[in-house]
Amino acid sequence: MVDIQSFTINPQDMATSYKGTAILEILKVELNNLNLSRLKIMALLIENIIQARTICLWKLCEHIETGAKTLSVNRRLQRFVAEVVIQSELLAKFIIRACGVKDDIYLLLDRTNWKFGETNINILVLAISYEGKGIPLFWKFLDKRGNSNELERVELLQKFKDTFPDIKIAGLLADREFIGEQWFLKLNKMNIPFFIRIRNNFIIKRKSRLGKVSCLFRRLNINGLKIYHKKRNILNVPLFISGTKIRNKFNKVDYCIVVSNYDHENPLYIYKKRWQIECMFKNLKSAGFNFEDTHIKKYDRLSNILSLLTIAYIWITKVADKIVKENSFEKLLAHGRKLISHFRVGLRSLVSALTSTNSKTYTEYAKLLSYT
Repeated sequence: MVDIQSFTINPQDMATSYKGTAILEILKVELNNLNLSRLKIMALLIENIIQARTICLWKLCEHIETGAKTLSVNRRLQRFVAEVVIQSELLAKFIIRACGVKDDIYLLLDRTNWKFGETNINILVLAISYEGKGIPLFWKFLDKRGNSNELERVELLQKFKDTFPDIKIAGLLADREFIGEQWFLKLNKMNIPFFIRIRNNFIIKRKSRLGKVSCLFRRLNINGLKIYHKKRNILNVPLFISGTKIRNKFNKVDYCIVVSNYDHENPLYIYKKRWQIECMFKNLKSAGFNFEDTHIKKYDRLSNILSLLTIAYIWITKVADKIVKENSFEKLLAHGRKLISHFRVGLRSLVSALTSTNSKTYTEYAKLLSYT
């Protein structure tokens, strides 16, 4: 039985809700700032978040078998989320080890936001690109609506550099809201290569005249691309420009124009990795764990919830990699997308392992998180 108030678990009495100690043993090594009782409840929560596919504490109560009333269980879950302190650096090191990152890495920067009542939940997230997927690494809650500023972005990047001084940043990828003269100059000063999309109406000097940057690419055919290997001034910063002509979702002509401080042979190919963070947000929210379902407003508690989601997410990602390598899930539909996403493959497989009476598969899946 689970006694959440005292944070103790008897696994023998929790056959359906608590599979065993495999994930707990990993957490004991990776998050060693937490005591055993809290690591036990964390392992229980991670497993039930995956099974319930939600982080709503009320719904999680329905999946945790106790002799207590639902209201009492919910209060104790709230107390745990309020009191636990998950150090961001320890969690990030856990993620990097689980992904097997040893040398260089692409970083993805973006925001996700929603509104609960009158409260705006606005999160700036720095993720890593891993095997075609975005994985959350560091994040910052913005006490405002709208875009982040230079200082908030630099804070996350500096935290990465301080935590992983031996890992080289191959590139920082970001969308059109992450622009600005001081921001570009700061990235140069930090020696961080970047590939950032800019707006079509940016003004540049071309043949002694000023014009929109999109004019550089208007003669292209649809899906054609052009790469300039000579720097041009963008927001008073000399940068390399590349672009392609596309059709947007309204079937109108549009441009994807990327600037970089590094002369890469195909910056647009690198920039495509940015989409991974969009898929990550979708999986954390509507397509997976329904992060927006939470009624929690306090940032420290939301951060703890996101930490639990991140562990669950990397676990599902590792399981998906294993399943896809052993089986064929690459069939494409007419529009070019996969028949079933890798995230969905991993989620279904892990849920099956958690609900099965055979613990062998569960133990094998748990080992995917361990690089000790």
